[in-house]
Amino acid sequence: MNIFIKQNSSTVKRRYPLQKFVLKFLWLEKNLAVTVDQVTNRGNSPITEYFFWPRKDAWEELKDALANKPWISYDESIALLNQTTDVINYWQEDEKKPSLSEAQAKFPNCIFTDKFANCLYEN
Repeated sequence: MNIFIKQNSSTVKRRYPLQKFVLKFLWLEKNLAVTVDQVTNRGNSPITEYFFWPRKDAWEELKDALANKPWISYDESIALLNQTTDVINYWQEDEKKPSLSEAQAKFPNCIFTDKFANCLYEN
């Protein structure tokens, strides 16, 4: 199953094989923000707000938000939280942050942006 995502006035083809949810990251120099989108046949729909790391414990906030969504299974929540942990660790592993394109290459099932305006959704 291929999902087409409109991003920066162009359509980007990404593969989310039977994936119901996708993590979206705002990749900044001093902060990393994460949100969860639900993947539908019409595109992505946000289901959580953005949680910022290290400003707050984004992982813990995301865990609480997922626990309050009864349609997200325990296994799906664990998978999303594990992927979030991997991305947070990657973001903070060196003093010089990896580039946005390096992050996208390492985590191809996630969406990354470095512009806050790209985080807004058009309906």
